[in-house]
Amino acid sequence: MRIAVLAETAPGERRVAAVPETVERLLNAGWEVRVESGAGLAAYFPDDVYTAAGATVVDDDLDDLLRDADVVLSVQPPPLGTLGAFREGGTVISMMAPSSYGDHIRACRDHGLTAFALELVPRTARAQAMDVLSAQALVAGYRATLAAVAVVAGARTAD
Repeated sequence: MRIAVLAETAPGERRVAAVPETVERLLNAGWEVRVESGAGLAAYFPDDVYTAAGATVVDDDLDDLLRDADVVLSVQPPPLGTLGAFREGGTVISMMAPSSYGDHIRACRDHGLTAFALELVPRTARAQAMDVLSAQALVAGYRATLAAVAVVAGARTAD
């Protein structure tokens, strides 16, 4: 089975669907992992760390990456224009935002793709490992705490 990790195209999106540690876990589970070149750059993971983790980095042939993939991972919905290149019967896993991206959902249906919208995973204790909303809220909480400490520390040093 092949997993493809896409580079994000949404403005300001700095996340990546799989980090090198995740790639190693997928490889150990028997999957083949292919990563679009530059997919991790905004998250500070250059292509060479994906190669070191065992992934194949695909430079210029996005259609080939998608056509051969059984599962495609992305943070935001894949660009609408790329969905026709996906292998029929393939699976897309991302934050699909079905209420906002109905055209993507229809395109997945029309191309025979199964789509999993990660933000719709139930927020329960049993599904917590897959709950992207709680994970992002946790990160936002840490970031807010660090920002508050920086403000307080700055105020103290100004005195």
